Amino acid sequence: MFKTLRAKLLVFFLLTTFIPLLFVSYISYQSQKQELTKQIEQSLLSHSNYIASEIQQLLLEQISNLKYLATNSVLKDPSATNEEIKVQFEGFLHIYDIYSDTIFVKPDGRVFTSMIDIVIGQDFSSRKWFEIAKEGESYISDIYLSPVLEEPILVMAAPVFNAQKEVIGVISPSFNVNYIWDKFQTFANHEQMVSLNGYAYLLNKNGDIIAHPDQNKILTENYFQKTNLTAADIISLSRERNIFYDKEAKEVTAYTQIEKINGFDNDWFVAITVSQSALFAPLHNLFKNYVLIMGSVWIIVTIAVFKFSKYIVSPVEKLVAATSEFAVGKPISPLVKQSYKEIERLNGTFTVMTKKLAERESGHKKSTLILETTDNGVFIINKRSTKITMFNQMCEEMFAISRKEVINFSIDDVIRKSTHFREFVSSSQIMNYLEKETPKKYEVQWQVGKKSWYYLVSLTTLPSLDNNDLQEELLIMISDISDKRQMELELVHSEKLKVVGEMSAGLAHEIRNPIATIRGFIQLFREEEMGSKKSYFDIIIKEIDRVNYIVTDLLNVAKSKSKGQYRQTNIQLLLEEMLVLETSQLKNKGMNLVTEFETVPLIFIDPLKVQQACMNIIQNAIEAMDVGDTLFVGTKHLTEENKVCIYIKDTGIGMDPLTLEKLRTPFFTTKDTGTGLGMSTSFRVIEEMQGTIDVLSEERKGSTFTITLPIIPICKGSNIKENG
Repeated sequence: MFKTLRAKLLVFFLLTTFIPLLFVSYISYQSQKQELTKQIEQSLLSHSNYIASEIQQLLLEQISNLKYLATNSVLKDPSATNEEIKVQFEGFLHIYDIYSDTIFVKPDGRVFTSMIDIVIGQDFSSRKWFEIAKEGESYISDIYLSPVLEEPILVMAAPVFNAQKEVIGVISPSFNVNYIWDKFQTFANHEQMVSLNGYAYLLNKNGDIIAHPDQNKILTENYFQKTNLTAADIISLSRERNIFYDKEAKEVTAYTQIEKINGFDNDWFVAITVSQSALFAPLHNLFKNYVLIMGSVWIIVTIAVFKFSKYIVSPVEKLVAATSEFAVGKPISPLVKQSYKEIERLNGTFTVMTKKLAERESGHKKSTLILETTDNGVFIINKRSTKITMFNQMCEEMFAISRKEVINFSIDDVIRKSTHFREFVSSSQIMNYLEKETPKKYEVQWQVGKKSWYYLVSLTTLPSLDNNDLQEELLIMISDISDKRQMELELVHSEKLKVVGEMSAGLAHEIRNPIATIRGFIQLFREEEMGSKKSYFDIIIKEIDRVNYIVTDLLNVAKSKSKGQYRQTNIQLLLEEMLVLETSQLKNKGMNLVTEFETVPLIFIDPLKVQQACMNIIQNAIEAMDVGDTLFVGTKHLTEENKVCIYIKDTGIGMDPLTLEKLRTPFFTTKDTGTGLGMSTSFRVIEEMQGTIDVLSEERKGSTFTITLPIIPICKGSNIKENG
């Protein structure tokens, strides 16, 4: 049975294919099994760490809220009445809806103020939280079952100091513990959605469950008794980031200990439990997939080997038949032509071989001529030795070096000889692709002196002349696309300006008419107003004029630069007037404003344009900040440079490098409702006044805009107006 060549080939290929495939599949499965198991455990630990950080953050917020309330000026006033304190409590409870009540306890332990009248006058002098807070420390208790309310509670307290740093009372808000329980219920709902049936809960050092999706278990079930674990066991598992496998319950649990903070000294542990069957379902699916793939590959390989053996044996059988015919003197026709190389050699002739050699030589000469006359730079690098084996005429012109100094020299040698070649290697990073087999095409910006050139670099691996499977050399082709890029940039800029012009023409008429009407009525109101509000009407009229000015300036975006209304301006007064409009917005959003004005001389500018640029920057800063962030606005006098500097700094989310690069591009915006014209207009109007805008930004840390404007001295006898 196994005497024929076809049978031997079939058995040989099947064995040499199936055994290694089985071995590789087993190793691969075991490796992926370990990796998948590790990923599953890490995912469970990450979830527990996330919930623990959430709880810790919640505790920090409560400490912060306590300290914030304790610093209230009314509470710190020993002469404050019950009603005055109650008003402050109402404001606090309105902002923080996680509290249901707040009490103020005098040093003698009796409740002086409460939103619930029945509590007033009760004595809390023997309570632990009162004793700790009275000593000057904030305090958050463990969650425990209140004997009075007969429900779980969490007590918080903080001291109130007077101006002499003496404790004049203790505040204790009533925290709604359902807020903590909701976080664990949310996690349980999420796990139900992804079919893991997991749930999270909170333990104290005694093993009592103090937060659980099933609230019937809270402070009624002891986890340590159920699992035979101790607090030390859980602390060890948490610190070593290990998972607890409960073989009896067939569950997997991850623990994370919540870090203690000032005012919170309890041992709390976040636990997440998931059933083993749901957690390791991906591992079982992986095994099924491996079995399915192995079976499919076996069938495909068997069919392929059978056809391949037939392909190998058929030409040999025909060659045997032809030999037999020749032995008996019969004429034979040419043997199989379309077969593998060994059979083709038996049918080849010297004439055919010489013809092929001539054709190959002709093709080589033609290829060389094309490479030498093309306007693309082409050179070849040996991937092992990094030596350059081919360097065409265009490369000589590009890199200002002759091929005699390049051929058979390594890249490092050529870099030392040619500055242009060194800059190209650095910008294109071709050294990183010497080990890669896949071709790559990419664009490179190459700085030559002060001018930037753009090139399209194409990388192609070349096989060895002796072995087509061995990728021995790397072919680099360089095409100059600088003119194309410049034309594209000019075309894009032209189209953007065209669109801006069309938009501006349509908007100007629609905006100016209602603005004129509003301004007229404001002037009438101003004339009738004789009180302190008259100055506000002046600001409103000035802002309406500024809006009208911006509309006019918008028309100039696609036109030549506008002349503007230049005057000697007090930049500090200009900024202060502008900030009056922004103060209420910052306050409403819970943000801070810090001004740092140095004494600076008057500068010769168009005040409306500078105000427009600054307001664009400030508005972007406000939109990038969150509650508690700070906006800094200030001025500096650059004496040596005879310039004035305006800086606007925020502590918001900052900008990524791509946003910084495109900041002054018209219509580029990261906002859902933005037009992308604000910053481009700001850059333009500042540059019209021979000024500059420099931007520094870092993600998650904030941005700083620095506007620098030149100082032009006031000419004697001039008719220039002074602003401020």
